[in-house]
Amino acid sequence: MSSAGGPRAKGTDGTDFQYRQRVDNHYKLMADARKSLRTAYRAQFATSLGLAVRAAFVLVSNDSPTLCTACGMLALGMLVAARLGFVAGKSQQPVGHAASYKRACILLALFLLALAIGAGATHNDRPAALALLLYLEACVLFGLASVAVGTRGARRLCDAFELQAKKRGK
Repeated sequence: MSSAGGPRAKGTDGTDFQYRQRVDNHYKLMADARKSLRTAYRAQFATSLGLAVRAAFVLVSNDSPTLCTACGMLALGMLVAARLGFVAGKSQQPVGHAASYKRACILLALFLLALAIGAGATHNDRPAALALLLYLEACVLFGLASVAVGTRGARRLCDAFELQAKKRGK
């Protein structure tokens, strides 16, 4: 094999490059999409733990039970989405899984935004409550970022499988 500045490989004059095997583009897209899904479901799992901790703090600090319920329900929703992302990333035929994961991510984004707005509107001015509000807002931002990465990964995985299907159809 030749290197950038080294000698040319024996047995070639350098014109045989078009016969060498290359990785098809859809396989590269699949690998990239699965990496995005892996990052997203790990971040969603971490967000669900953060929301569960926040729900526990709400119970301890005698804050709003509605906020506790919302944080707990979103923590469960993030766990479900993380599981869907895990299944979509590991499946050999993940188009259906990726589509359901994408829908779950969009729903989670809406619920996370609603939680952020609702928590901001109901907090009081105690320093501890403000610290918990900032913690919740950080969890929401992290969750929204993971949802964006997951949605992008699911879309790219569907695109890669469409390219593969087109190529096989030829």
